[in-house]
Amino acid sequence: MQEENKRTSIGALWKKTSQKGEEYLVGEINGQNVVIFTNKDKKEKQPDYRVYPRKPKEETQNN
Repeated sequence: MQEENKRTSIGALWKKTSQKGEEYLVGEINGQNVVIFTNKDKKEKQPDYRVYPRKPKEETQNN
């Protein structure tokens, strides 16, 4: 394999669908659990997606 074809993975994402039918991504990037949503308030020159840290299920259920 040529050197330029070798890539190092920094994470993985899974596509999910909310109860409201909206798609989003969950996974891990560089050891950080994340959730990624489309930017619903997107205007010119703003990002298409927003990345947020994802809390463990236990922590979110207690809040």
